[in-house]
Parts: sequence; structure tokens; C-alpha cells
Amino acid sequence: MSSFHLALKSTIDKLLLDAAKSNGYEFFDLDGVYMDADIAESSKPAIAWSLLGFTEAPRDPFWHLQFEVGARTAYDESQYSSMTIAAKIQETFPVASSFYIQDYSSDNQPSVNLGEVIISTSSTTPAEFDKVSGMRPVHITATVQRFPQ
Repeated sequence: MSSFHLALKSTIDKLLLDAAKSNGYEFFDLDGVYMDADIAESSKPAIAWSLLGFTEAPRDPFWHLQFEVGARTAYDESQYSSMTIAAKIQETFPVASSFYIQDYSSDNQPSVNLGEVIISTSSTTPAEFDKVSGMRPVHITATVQRFPQ
């Protein structure tokens, strides 16, 4: 994974961790960075995310990004909690908004903008269920520009 890819992933991790904390939710990364069995198996509401794709479009320095952020809930029969969390996710990544990419993967506070993400679409998708909990994904696409370093 290049340093730009890592910076993008760490930026999204940070934005979602901050959103989860500020709203009193648990947070975990379905790709494993913040995976913790206690959190993943907890009945507390959580925000979870996964990177679906990051490809040159049509070529570097322009990129296309797809990721899903899920509202994980348990015992949410009417799905009101999952819809509330999905709305918070969409408030974090509203269409036409943008944010800078910085490398949060180390203990040092980043200071260099490596690129910019512009949100293109944000759509709530049907919930998926297991025996007790459900996951309501929000599918997000974005255009990314890498800044020359």
C-alpha cells in the first residue's frame, strides 16, 4: 500500500472515529485496523466501515473512491436506531463536501495535505441482519485528487 493509500485510509478512520466518539457510538474498521472482538460482538450501537475501492480515474493524480460505512445495531426491531446512525454518517460525508487527506497512521500529528476528497454520492442501502444485530450500510463514492509532493 503506497503512503497516499495509507494516508487516505487513516484519514477516513480518523473522521469516522471522531464521529463515533462525538455521538457516543462504538467504532470498528471491518478491514481490521480497529477490530476488537468486544466491540464487534457488543450490543452497543457502532459505526463500522470498509474500503471498497480506490482506483486511478482516469489516471493519477485523479482517483475514484468507494467505501461503505455501516450503522451496526442490536435489538433494533424498527430500525430507527440504524437510520439515526446512518443519518449521522451522511452528515459526516454530505454530497459535494470535501476534506483533505493527511497521514494519521503514526503518532505524529499530520500537517501536510496530501490530497482532497470530494463526496459524489451518499446513499443508504438496505439493512443486513444476523440473529441479533443488523448493519445498515451507507454507500459513498468520491472523486479524489492527489497533490504533488
